[in-house]
Amino acid sequence: MLTIHKAQMHALRAALRDAFVEQMIVHLARFSRPSFGALEEDQRRKVVHLGLGRADSYGLTFEGPVRLYLELMTLLGSDFDTDPQYPWAGEILNARDSGPQMQRATLLYQKTLEYRTAVFGPGDVHTLDAFGGIQALARQAFAPLAGDLETTLPPWIASIHPQKAAFLGSGALAALVREGLDKARVLASSTDREVAFIVVFMLMFGHGCIDDPLHPWIGRALSNDGITESIGRAKRLEQGLSAWLDQARVPFAETKHTFR
Repeated sequence: MLTIHKAQMHALRAALRDAFVEQMIVHLARFSRPSFGALEEDQRRKVVHLGLGRADSYGLTFEGPVRLYLELMTLLGSDFDTDPQYPWAGEILNARDSGPQMQRATLLYQKTLEYRTAVFGPGDVHTLDAFGGIQALARQAFAPLAGDLETTLPPWIASIHPQKAAFLGSGALAALVREGLDKARVLASSTDREVAFIVVFMLMFGHGCIDDPLHPWIGRALSNDGITESIGRAKRLEQGLSAWLDQARVPFAETKHTFR
């Protein structure tokens, strides 16, 4: 009779996990060329291992649900599970009593398809249009927003990506803006332009984008090279965003983001 000792079982599981990591690195580079595909090898591994740990914390251990979780990270941001833009994600992930992990993964998949249809549009046309509007904004003079930013930013953001604003609803959009304003205060952002771009980045890349390993250039733009003045950081954010959009528009249009 074949006996598999505990140490051998541990080695087998580790080998299977390593093989899955390699498989996901290849898959996600195709699934999300603009974000994951643009990362260096060590950064890709960091994202995958982060996702494995977070999926496990929600009781997702089967290959399909874990792959879905990783795909959603690249699509919505690594912190999508706590993002006010996607309250449905956190609700589904945390509702362990509602059913086994495959059932929760199915619900998450269905809600994501609903979101993509409404927000991305056929052929991702809505998202590409938003990219174009944001890129134009990054290259032109910024007219300061009149009044309190908590009041003026939501309709301004809605003008950039009306489909996403409509899907989120006023409550989720307002929560995202409030979080963006809080982060801007922590970063000592003093200009409307920098604050606005921080909120736009959160809208595009997820509310945790400043520290997201998927988008390391954002954190660098806000903290690197001793630039502490808000005006200098805003310029750096604009340049980084414009460069990302230049590289992302074509591969984003060609990437189908098809869940398997």
